[in-house]
Amino acid sequence: MIDFFNFSSATLIFIAFIIGICVFAQTLALVLRFFRHGLTTLGIFKTLLEFFILFEIFNFSLLYGQMLNGYNNGIAVPSGYTNIRILIFLLICILVLIVFKLKKSLLVLSVIPATMVSLPIIETVMGAAYPWFFIGTLIFFLSRSIKISIISAVDIRTSISSLSVMHAINTLPAGVLFSENDGYTILSNYQMQNLMIAITGKVFRDSIEFYKALLSGKYESRYKKAELDGKIVYLLADGTT
Repeated sequence: MIDFFNFSSATLIFIAFIIGICVFAQTLALVLRFFRHGLTTLGIFKTLLEFFILFEIFNFSLLYGQMLNGYNNGIAVPSGYTNIRILIFLLICILVLIVFKLKKSLLVLSVIPATMVSLPIIETVMGAAYPWFFIGTLIFFLSRSIKISIISAVDIRTSISSLSVMHAINTLPAGVLFSENDGYTILSNYQMQNLMIAITGKVFRDSIEFYKALLSGKYESRYKKAELDGKIVYLLADGTT
């Protein structure tokens, strides 16, 4: 990391900016990948892999921060965090191999050489060229996380999943609620929750309890009850029905 001392202050600040963007992009990729794959076997290991890649980027930031501290104080501090750098590399290798076995995609193997850049032995071997490998790895992780985020976002929007079904129901103008016979709520959209709050002042988790509250007339001061085509209609104070 001492070879970064040959860079200008502006360049070092720009590299720090790239690290920050990498953290944000990888966090987004982690979240979207989880929503895309859920708790399937492949999904769990893919999400774990993205988590430890995020951890690896934090590891890069620690190394870079240590170097910047020495740069600002005019002291060449040897790179530390040796054990954690090796441990993260080994964990990522294990997860990459598991994902490769489950998915049979060669692309995932590209993570291994990128992660090797953080190893102490690679830093020693690369010498003066190490900063360029360091920057190249950050760009690789950034490009990878952007690609994963785009693919995951498109897949979530176009595929039928629990998330997409929930999004569709939440956009309905009418209140919708599905529950088990014992009152356990399976699905309740925003409009139904707004209705509960407008009538009772709170959101019910037990659908039967909410239904009984409507029949009891306990909250009649908040609405007017009427009948239309054999169905009960509630006229609320804000003019909605």
